[in-house]
Amino acid sequence: SNGCKGGNYYSAFKFATTTHNGAIPSEYDYPFKGIQQTCNNDIIGAAGFDGYQFLNPGDEQQLLLAVAQQPVAVTIASGHQEFHQFSGDGIYSGACGPNISHGVTAT
Repeated sequence: SNGCKGGNYYSAFKFATTTHNGAIPSEYDYPFKGIQQTCNNDIIGAAGFDGYQFLNPGDEQQLLLAVAQQPVAVTIASGHQEFHQFSGDGIYSGACGPNISHGVTAT
């Protein structure tokens, strides 16, 4: 991951699994400060995971099966004005922006 300069889940998951055995600290234990810092690798994780896998882009059935088992990290193209104004419940099915711009969690 690269903070507010962008990033990706793969880099974050790879870092967590290789540096912290999949452990992720809580925000309380490792708060965001909005300034450049060195990493503290001694923080104990509050939650964790033991692996990750990639799904085929656009495969809705595969995504449904994965979400039925656990939260899933996904990226979305949120640049369309219609998306910014969406405030309803359920699944947004309107227009999308041209570029991937946000990482979110599907549950």
